[in-house]
Amino acid sequence: MLSEIDVPQGLFEDLALVLCAAALTSALFQRLRMPVVLGYLLAGLVVAPLVADRASVNTLSEIGVTLLVFSIGLEFRLGRLAKLAPTAGVIVALEVGLLFGLGYATAATLGWEPRERLFAGGVVSIASTMVVAKVLAGKRVDKRLSELVLGILVFEDLAAIVLIAVLTAVASGAQLSGGGFVLGALGLVGFLAVALIGGLVLVPRFLRYVAGLGRKETTLLAGLGLCFALALLARHAGYSMALGAFLAGALAAESGEGKHLEHLIEPVRDMFAAVFFVSIGMLIDLGAARTEWLAILAFTAVVLVGKLVGVTAGAFLTGSGLHTSLRAALALVPLGEFSFILATIAVQVGSTRLLPIAVMVALITSTLAPTLVSRSSRIASAIDRRVPRRVQTFESLYRAWLADFGRARHAGTRWSEVRVLVGWILIDTAALAVLGVATALEHGRVESALQHTIGLSASNARLAVLGSAAALSTPFWIGMVRCTRGLGGWIAERAIPAQTQARAELVAPARRALIACVQLCVFAGVCGVLLAATHRFLPVWPTVGVASLLLVALGFVFWRSATDLQGHVTAGAHVLVEVLKTQHDPREDVSLDGMQALLPGMGSFASLRIDDGSPVVGRSLDEIGLHGATGCAVIAISRHGGGVISPRGRERLAVGDVLALAGTSDGLETARRLLAPAARESELLV
Repeated sequence: MLSEIDVPQGLFEDLALVLCAAALTSALFQRLRMPVVLGYLLAGLVVAPLVADRASVNTLSEIGVTLLVFSIGLEFRLGRLAKLAPTAGVIVALEVGLLFGLGYATAATLGWEPRERLFAGGVVSIASTMVVAKVLAGKRVDKRLSELVLGILVFEDLAAIVLIAVLTAVASGAQLSGGGFVLGALGLVGFLAVALIGGLVLVPRFLRYVAGLGRKETTLLAGLGLCFALALLARHAGYSMALGAFLAGALAAESGEGKHLEHLIEPVRDMFAAVFFVSIGMLIDLGAARTEWLAILAFTAVVLVGKLVGVTAGAFLTGSGLHTSLRAALALVPLGEFSFILATIAVQVGSTRLLPIAVMVALITSTLAPTLVSRSSRIASAIDRRVPRRVQTFESLYRAWLADFGRARHAGTRWSEVRVLVGWILIDTAALAVLGVATALEHGRVESALQHTIGLSASNARLAVLGSAAALSTPFWIGMVRCTRGLGGWIAERAIPAQTQARAELVAPARRALIACVQLCVFAGVCGVLLAATHRFLPVWPTVGVASLLLVALGFVFWRSATDLQGHVTAGAHVLVEVLKTQHDPREDVSLDGMQALLPGMGSFASLRIDDGSPVVGRSLDEIGLHGATGCAVIAISRHGGGVISPRGRERLAVGDVLALAGTSDGLETARRLLAPAARESELLV
């Protein structure tokens, strides 16, 4: 009977060739301790001339994409998303926004068309879940870092699904006009609403019923049927099959059978995913890669710099600390499956050059990934040592303020005031975007009218239009400055409380630094939104230059406030040294419990004595990496009746030294363990 089935000619031979090549390269790259995805791409490059029916192989690869995205959807429980949103969600919003903008601007600089720029921004924005997870599993990574990176990957995958849905509509012919974009967005929201509401009513109950039968094959078939049914529904609605598969996985996860389904589907998924990566390798054009070497280097630099800045800034702002934030950024460098999916969608709009570029950037970043992860602690420590002292102090105190703000937020904070401030910030942002677009669209007509009616020269007419636009925008910028300052003050009052006027004066430097930080962050976000809204109407790099000047001015304000904060901390260090001098028993730590009331806004305090046998004796603060490992600031050192105020990193520790540290309670406890005589030296370099 098999001979009577109409099988595409050469399909079995091609499939056997692809799977055998994938198996060999997978074994080789596992032996070399490198990501197996690179092996699959190499296999595709090798077998490409031998495959007779590429169309059939590509069809099988679409199955691999569908199953891969379905398994990713199985990780998306609504409760988990809500738990991770305040940290990983914020990080991904900042990181993906920055990388998308950098990718778009780079493509514009290279002279690419607007649609190609959109796809380029999407390609460089999303890290490879498969590569990053495998690298983390193969390296000795502490639990805190692993949880942070995996949480970021969850929201990156969610962002990738949104990008696929939007860019699929672009590839299918949707216009890039504002009206077309709004209609497309409304259509997508409607499809998601119908699919999710109907799915939540039917799918979880059905899967729980099937799983209750106790038959693995029945559960597997039910999951696969749901996956491909919703994938086809999404395709018929004009969206990517990946979007439907992801929705299927997310709905299945709500049944509570996500882990069970993921375990059942894993072998099938891995086989077809291997076919997908091999098929991508078959599309590699080495000739095109050689001609596009400048673009490859440019986008590789965008990924490395964008990840380092975006992830580090986002993780730092959410309280992860500079050291951990830098390590997370280095772990999230490699591109992978979603970049390939977006690049293949770009082929539908005629952008054939993006796929080889995406593959080469993925090869470079994935090859670097194991080395970056294994050396991330040393790299992060080296960067941390070079951070200015005032910024290190701000970081240590910022984490303590954030912890206090979290406790105040859960204590029944009223949100009406902050909602009003955020609302006005959004209104000002929208007004500035409309004004910028209107100026870009109508400046030629207005300049011509001024020349004919008033008799101005062309240059004077242009200056008049630009001056009028600047004057009209000034109230909105002033309003945004006031609202962001009010928002920063609202946060500072809850993060750094003061019960009396005297204490308010003591916490003033800390509050000013926090307000400046909030203003800088909000303005950076507003500038990003304005650039995204006006990129098709205003020249990219001049607009980026103006936004950069604004952020530099706010950065200067932050630098001045951080300098004042450092002076405040230095004054507090003199008080701490005097307290430490009053110790009576040199074998016991001095209690600094009352210092938090005396020096508000400086976090929690602890004094830690360096005893004989401690692994830090004779080593400098930089060599120990105490700040990076714990996030605590060494405010002062009491030594032989004297003291060292705000010690620098080259300060070496001796037996009998008493360190006064400020930071979070968890950080102080970690420092206590690291400095104890029983601590192992290997624990110092986490």
